[in-house]
Amino acid sequence: MKNILLLLLVFSYNLFAQDSTEVKKIPKIKHSFTIGVDIANTFSGGTVNGRALDFQGKYTLESLGNQIEFGLFYERFPKLNFEAYGMIINKLFKKKDFEFALGLEQMQIHRWNGLLFAVPESHRRVYAYGANLEIRYNFNNRWAVVVQNNLRRRLDIGTKWLGSNWINLRYTIQDDRRSNIQPILESL
Repeated sequence: MKNILLLLLVFSYNLFAQDSTEVKKIPKIKHSFTIGVDIANTFSGGTVNGRALDFQGKYTLESLGNQIEFGLFYERFPKLNFEAYGMIINKLFKKKDFEFALGLEQMQIHRWNGLLFAVPESHRRVYAYGANLEIRYNFNNRWAVVVQNNLRRRLDIGTKWLGSNWINLRYTIQDDRRSNIQPILESL
């Protein structure tokens, strides 16, 4: 957990740090909240389970100046006694109403003994990492629908690489504090 907090501080400092000689270049920030479901597990079932809810929630912070997005996520799949939480960092590419996000993620997976799988140690936690790709269609400046693909190195079940596809709904809030403090900074 200490490593995650340290990494969060370093990334946020690098993404949003200000150059004191360039007061006029204060970046605007967008906050986004995303909820979604794993398409295959939720609607048709996986390879070892029938239909079951696999959901995720995500918070991201985007610096509009450099098109970099940093975020935290939580995924829970109760039927398989699985939850994952971690960080993502994405590079954004925008074209009209579409956004493409390509990035890396790291997470901790928590498994416990339960319905379908006997986990040798109850409440086992394992580190995992992977890559993600998102295609977002923005209905307006607040709402978007997102198709997401993750490819993860799942160390909780050996060393397999597993993919998953998600359908998400995203809500965005743009931080307009720049316009409120800009005249004050320029007068200094």
